[in-house]
Amino acid sequence: MSGPRDGLPPEFFNWWFEKSSDVPGTFEESHAQAIMKLFELSKEIGMIQNFPDIRTQVWEHALRG
Repeated sequence: MSGPRDGLPPEFFNWWFEKSSDVPGTFEESHAQAIMKLFELSKEIGMIQNFPDIRTQVWEHALRG
């Protein structure tokens, strides 16, 4: 993502780093459920043919809740 290329003002990046990039983050079961729902709906409308269980795709050392 590039501010000038994508037409984003510098204020957006200030907001992003202040409000939405908390570290460390944890991967919660609610995240897995939301992603799996997205995959299921995407399959229903033909955007994807199949998908893995997202829980098997998360980095093994990721913090989990």
